[in-house]
Amino acid sequence: MKLQCQEDEMNNAMPKSQSTVLLLGQIPMSTGGTNAMLTPGSPVSSNHKDDVALLIATSTAVLSTIQVLRRIIRENAYGRVGRELQHLSLTVASFERVLYSFIKEEIICDPSMDYRDKQALKDIIPLIPREKRHAILAGGVASLLRHVAMSMEDTREVLTRLTENYDPFWENRWSVTPFVVAAVVFYITRRRLVHGQSFRSIISTFVPSLRKVEAGVVALVCYDYAWRLSYRFSMLRQLKVHHSRVLMTLRLFLLCQHVLDRTRLNRSKSHRLLIDAPIEADINDNLKSASVLLIERVPLPSEIYDRSHEHFGLTAFKAGSAVMLASSATARWLLGDSLFPHLGSYLAAILVPYYGIRFKKASRYVTRHLMDNPDVTTIRTGWQLFGESFLACKMALLQAPKIAVRHQIYVNVNGVAAGRYQRDPTDIGVRIFSSRSMDHVKQGSWPENEKCPDKLKQIGLPYARPVLIYVHGGGFFGRFLAKDLLTLSNWAVALGAVIVYIDYGLAPEMQYPNSLNQCFTVYKWVLDGGLGFVPSSVAFFGESAGGNLAAALTVKCILEKVRIPNGIVLVYPALNMHLSPSPSRFLHQSDPILPRAILELALNSYYPSHGASAQYKDNIHDPKVSPGLADDTILAQFPPTSLMVGDLDPLLDDSIDFHTRLTSLRVSSTLKVLPDLTHGFLIYGDMVPAAQNAIDDMCHSIYAIFKRQLA
Repeated sequence: MKLQCQEDEMNNAMPKSQSTVLLLGQIPMSTGGTNAMLTPGSPVSSNHKDDVALLIATSTAVLSTIQVLRRIIRENAYGRVGRELQHLSLTVASFERVLYSFIKEEIICDPSMDYRDKQALKDIIPLIPREKRHAILAGGVASLLRHVAMSMEDTREVLTRLTENYDPFWENRWSVTPFVVAAVVFYITRRRLVHGQSFRSIISTFVPSLRKVEAGVVALVCYDYAWRLSYRFSMLRQLKVHHSRVLMTLRLFLLCQHVLDRTRLNRSKSHRLLIDAPIEADINDNLKSASVLLIERVPLPSEIYDRSHEHFGLTAFKAGSAVMLASSATARWLLGDSLFPHLGSYLAAILVPYYGIRFKKASRYVTRHLMDNPDVTTIRTGWQLFGESFLACKMALLQAPKIAVRHQIYVNVNGVAAGRYQRDPTDIGVRIFSSRSMDHVKQGSWPENEKCPDKLKQIGLPYARPVLIYVHGGGFFGRFLAKDLLTLSNWAVALGAVIVYIDYGLAPEMQYPNSLNQCFTVYKWVLDGGLGFVPSSVAFFGESAGGNLAAALTVKCILEKVRIPNGIVLVYPALNMHLSPSPSRFLHQSDPILPRAILELALNSYYPSHGASAQYKDNIHDPKVSPGLADDTILAQFPPTSLMVGDLDPLLDDSIDFHTRLTSLRVSSTLKVLPDLTHGFLIYGDMVPAAQNAIDDMCHSIYAIFKRQLA
């Protein structure tokens, strides 16, 4: 009550200026913007007002935490809680300064402005330009700001509970130790002076019997567990946990500055990109800074991800992914390189229960193994346990709806169907999905015993013949076939389209440009009536490495004057196939599916001929390898493009930059950033509701392409 009265008096005494409102944490959101604290899976709009609202929400959280700390630090300045509050105050104050510098140098960017009377964060926030889009607030920095706001809000809640439930008087009382020491001294003195006993006889009275020793050990163990249990739910531990989270975000913000420094030179251009152009230092360790070398080769602490708000399904998926890879790596260590290709998958399956119980050990082992010795065969075997095993495919087919067509055929390198069996190693695998038979598709009819849904009539069915070209992901060297079988079966029913799944050759056995040429061959086969009809409309879909191939396939169609698709949907695509840093690549380099080691392995496996380090920055600009670096003349011819990516994805900035370039060229482009989703959320849609919502949204985007073409 006393604190509340003091707050009311402060509110009445201070004028209600913008600065005061900012200090008290009551900043209203800008009209037209959305709340920065979004629910998982809800898309973040690319509107610049939302970007500014997120920055204001983060600043509000920092200033509000400072305000609460100022109120309670005086009454809780002693004891262990007081010391922790002092350390927390220094961390939050440092964050206020870092955020001030970030807004001043990266957002306002006005060297002519006089900042002598604007030295506080609350004074500089009203100067943020709100009429323009800040690309820097839409990428990896945005996910970090959202994490900062969440950590600050949780810390403020703990501090509020501290003011209500914590009594510092209990910590200020005397400890029991002085009383025990005084009692022992009094007992020894009395025995020595009054009773005349020797020191040996006095000390012998303190020697316990064996039974007393056993009872004492049991009592100490019980006391230790009781103390641990009480500490786990104590206010001091809650303060330490939230302080460590705030401190982690502060460190990440400071280390992220070296990434922003590289792109700061581009601010004079019409648009700013988050990923800098490749330079030799990206692959030459002798030219890298000490901090970059340390961060790239040392695992980031587990506290980098705040799991207090993480969905249980995502936590389970991360643990399961580590278990699969750890089982595969251990199987390879036991069998050796000669036997692993033949027996590795069986032994890895046997080891899964062992690491399933010790999933934390599996996570540490996988992290260290991927950094020290990443290997395509080991990772592919681990992924196959989850994505391609007989059991996984059977489970997916049991969950999938029954459709008329779901079979595999092969197309040879000349673009001619080769039947249902691979007759030559160069034949390209193609899987066909359709809710109606191919005869009905050719005739433009619907099965007699069924009725064509009204929703499908809006895209021209049953007369139209839409085709979706699906290019799977997997780092160019793997795939998750089981999940693709389930997803594409559902989409075949929802869209009524014929879905062509290209099973291109995997790296390192098949490298650039062979994989891309296979996709191009299948696409021309479809356009030439290989399915038995000429498609009325075509859409491309690609995820991860498949997103790279889908965008590169579009580039190849433009360069070779082949009919481009009516629209493309790219989900967490790898559009810049180089190792230049960006905020998202730095902040999320410990992604469960695409850590930095696998990102490097994918580049070296798919495109190893980028040359020596001196030629790296030149050779990597091939637009069919890195579509995100294509010339404006090529990107200006792109069809309507939809981009979707999670805000915890290391490839987030790839999508941000690609969307920025397309919109600057006036190409129709939409971008959806999904909070709290990592790379590869297509894989765990059945475990995380937000991921399943995103999968349904992808289907709607494809539907919109077919509907737009009909209009």
